[in-house]
Amino acid sequence: MPTVDALWRRSFGNTPPVGFALRAAYSERWVRIHNLPECKRYPDSPSELSLLLARQNSVANCVLVPPDPCYVFIRIPGFAGEYAKFPWFHRLSFSAVPSLTDRSDPDEALEFAFACAIWRPGSYDDLLIDVAIETVPSVTFYSPIADTAFAPYDGGADIIAGSKWDVPSLKVKWRDWLSPLPSAL
Repeated sequence: MPTVDALWRRSFGNTPPVGFALRAAYSERWVRIHNLPECKRYPDSPSELSLLLARQNSVANCVLVPPDPCYVFIRIPGFAGEYAKFPWFHRLSFSAVPSLTDRSDPDEALEFAFACAIWRPGSYDDLLIDVAIETVPSVTFYSPIADTAFAPYDGGADIIAGSKWDVPSLKVKWRDWLSPLPSAL
């Protein structure tokens, strides 16, 4: 069986597993959804938090092809210490993957750890909330079966579809969650 880094490189070449890098390298396969109406960034109420989780779970469920296995990537800074305080960190078994280190920025190398997971709606709500409120800097879920990525961030999620042909139908499906800006950001 191929290693996680071999699977990642088959799907995304040398692009590191972070939303902004994937968006830049695979713009023809990229879709961004917003967590809240009118591109609001942070939830202020339990109802907004519920809406955020409903959108994130709906998108991830579509993109990650459950019950097939997927991988969860996190940035290593804080890997051993900071992340240990989060319950989701202990539910997943993370391992460093040094071969995916991105050294393109001489001031900050991007290093990653991964865990194998099965996406189930609601199973990673605590992780999605930690990303949404900027407690966790970078998470990317990856389906090697579908060649897709789901990269939640503090305002929504970047999705890399399996092909550019999938993008129009995803944009129709999530039309109310897309940015009105020409840049789609």
